[in-house]
Amino acid sequence: FGRHNYFASSLFHAGMLCGSFISFFVTTLAATVILLMSENFEPTMAALALTYSYLMPYFLMVFSAVLGMTKLCLASLERLLEYRGAEVAQEQDWELPSDKVDSALVSWPSEGAVSFKNVTLVYREGLKPAIQDV
Repeated sequence: FGRHNYFASSLFHAGMLCGSFISFFVTTLAATVILLMSENFEPTMAALALTYSYLMPYFLMVFSAVLGMTKLCLASLERLLEYRGAEVAQEQDWELPSDKVDSALVSWPSEGAVSFKNVTLVYREGLKPAIQDV
């Protein structure tokens, strides 16, 4: 289990790292374009472009997490569908209609009752009674 969990965690973190690298390059490119061509951009639009480029790692990490969970769910679905199929050996029924009925089971009492009158219980001889006159 640990080996597979480590592998899945490594894939998730690799996706996050790739997302961070991509967002770094996009943010750097956006900042460079805004600085070099500052006369063509309004300050509000430049700020909005930089803000969205800084938010890109979050969206890429969410995309990476959703992609990983989707792969996990599809693998689980595949496993469930395999269990439903005929390839999985099924156990035989515990009781078959052709089995003989044991006569001891038929004559076995279906209910019972125990009653106590004036009972005294002692753990060991010489000790005081634990229960007396019940």
